[in-house]
Amino acid sequence: MNPKTKKMLFILGFVADAIVTVLLFVFSIVILVHLPKSKYDYADPSTLLGWFQADAMRILFLVVLPLSALLVLNVSLTIWYIKKTGKKEEKKQVSLNDLSDEEKAALKQKILQEMMQQSNESK
Repeated sequence: MNPKTKKMLFILGFVADAIVTVLLFVFSIVILVHLPKSKYDYADPSTLLGWFQADAMRILFLVVLPLSALLVLNVSLTIWYIKKTGKKEEKKQVSLNDLSDEEKAALKQKILQEMMQQSNESK
């Protein structure tokens, strides 16, 4: 797959996820604010809020479960991304052949200083 296409798909997926999450969250708050005070105080069932208030299972299946699924998906994708980027950083090991002569000399000097400090501490 083309890297630009892949990047655009990730961006579109992120934007769609954010929009759906925000809309569901705002809608759930609107439903909670307009909950009836008694069981006989429902709104008109022909309206959207009244339709949701008529049956609590609608709220569960159309608002709560999708929000929960999005939460689980976002957490698992975040953990996957952290593990993936952590592995990339571990692979970047430098071998002795990759260093220049000046870097080798500086490394040798640093190792000698550490050895001197350890021998002084042990005495």
